Order: sequence, then C-alpha cells, then structure tokens
Amino acid sequence: MRLESAALPVVTAFAFHVQEAYNSLLLALEEVEAGRLLTGTVEGQEENEVLEEELAKKEVVMSELLRLALSLDYGDEIGRRRVFSVVSEWIFLFLFAWLIGVVRGYAGSS
Repeated sequence: MRLESAALPVVTAFAFHVQEAYNSLLLALEEVEAGRLLTGTVEGQEENEVLEEELAKKEVVMSELLRLALSLDYGDEIGRRRVFSVVSEWIFLFLFAWLIGVVRGYAGSS
C-alpha cells in the first residue's frame, strides 16, 4: 500500500462524503417513519425491521465519519465551513426530534 493512498481525504471532499451520508440517513429515517405508519401486516412488520436495520447501519456510518472528522486538518476554509454546516444541521435536527418527543410525552401525560 502506498503512503498517498493511506492519507486522509481533503476536507472539502470529505465534507461532500459527510453530506451524502447525512442525506442517506435522512432518507432511511423517513422510510422507517413511513413504515411505522403503514405497519399492519406481518409483511409490513418484516419490511419495517429491514428498514430499521438499514437505518442502524447508516447511523454507524455517519458516526464513524464524524469520528474521522475529528482528525482532519481544517486549514481548508471551504471544507471546514461545509463540514461545520452539515454537522450543525445534523445536531439541530437531532435536538429538534428529541424536543418533539419530550413535548409529545408531556402532552400525553396531561
């Protein structure tokens, strides 16, 4: 293996990989949520389990990409901004979903 092939990707290119993984994760999440609404048959439940397994795999990929992001050189301003933008959006959506769950739980207990 050559040393060049072992190097970390340029931050800008890496940012696009993170964006692609993030978009894929969102699509999988939407499919799981739609599947939960339509689950009524055994086949629907089995399909939903497959979708949830795919979602879990995509979550692992996103987690590993974010872990890798910690060791990149952020001297590239465009790449730094792009990675920051993707991660900020991801954190915002996660917190928003969590807050919606809290509010639903509070409304359900009243």
